[in-house]
Amino acid sequence: MNASLVLRTQFSCAHFYKVDSWSEEQNREQFGKCFTEFGHGHDYVLETSWTLESEDRVRGVLSVLRDTLDHQHLNFAIHEFQIKVPTTENLALFCLSFLSKRGEKPNHLRLFERNNLWVEVWPQNGPCT
Repeated sequence: MNASLVLRTQFSCAHFYKVDSWSEEQNREQFGKCFTEFGHGHDYVLETSWTLESEDRVRGVLSVLRDTLDHQHLNFAIHEFQIKVPTTENLALFCLSFLSKRGEKPNHLRLFERNNLWVEVWPQNGPCT
């Protein structure tokens, strides 16, 4: 029998989409309403699945991740997003990297931007393992 521990955490943060080397017109054309001076925010839900291990340790690392992102403006607070556009895909990869750097690697990670929009990451061998 295979079983996984699934944990969710929520955080709210702001961001804007902008590529510095592009003109304002190019940014508007590519990013539409997501290209603004101040940005916009989302209430994200991060869902992670783990092998059955120490729940307290994993919850602790997820808590640190949540505290790092919650009520932050990603373009200013997170160095990586001063270089990369903070799309949901890039934010999901940031979350995976954050957890991995702290010795925790989930089997699966799903980041919801909205109920009908999310990104999934399988850090090991893909969704069919």
